[in-house]
Amino acid sequence: MNDPVIRSAPLGESSLTSEAAATALGRQIRSVRQQQGLSMQALAAHAEISRAWLGEVERGTASPSVDMVRRLANSLGVSISSLLDGRAAQVVPGPGEVSPKVHLVRRSDRPTLRFPSQPFEWTVTTPLQGELQMMIAELVPTQGAMELMEHGGQESVLVLKGTLEVHVGAESFVLDEGDCITFQANLPHGFMNRGPGAARMLNATSPPSIGEWRHTN
Repeated sequence: MNDPVIRSAPLGESSLTSEAAATALGRQIRSVRQQQGLSMQALAAHAEISRAWLGEVERGTASPSVDMVRRLANSLGVSISSLLDGRAAQVVPGPGEVSPKVHLVRRSDRPTLRFPSQPFEWTVTTPLQGELQMMIAELVPTQGAMELMEHGGQESVLVLKGTLEVHVGAESFVLDEGDCITFQANLPHGFMNRGPGAARMLNATSPPSIGEWRHTN
């Protein structure tokens, strides 16, 4: 499948919020690069991207795909989540504990993903670092994941609003508001809003699978 494009803020957020988040991502990439003594040309060559494009990413004026961020992370020898979480998560200490990490993602800081094959956006509500990934999507009637997909881990879909038709393997299920389905995500699966109004869904995957979705024929 085509790589998802990372957007810095959900639909409806001001351009300032979006630009600020994109700038933070670029700043994180530039900081790690400079700490390792790499030139922009060296990092761009290793990640197989142009120096000009890397410059736009570091300035926060470009929206890199998940695959692009993964290649940059691999070239820098760090995890993809360490680059992405730097702009979306705040780490605060828990009361009465020595060194726990609590990841707080503010509504205004939630990044969104758009896959070229899907006519809607995913709003990411959890940091990408960790064992759980949660995303929200809102679909108008007849919208959905047109092609079945598969990836590793376990997945749950909770319908927050409306009606959703979920396909898992050779089976099909109709979920109304409040219904939840859980399945092994290596089974081909997809979903569609078959109702007369908008549908909103919460998708939870463990471990996180962003950038690992594969379409099946």
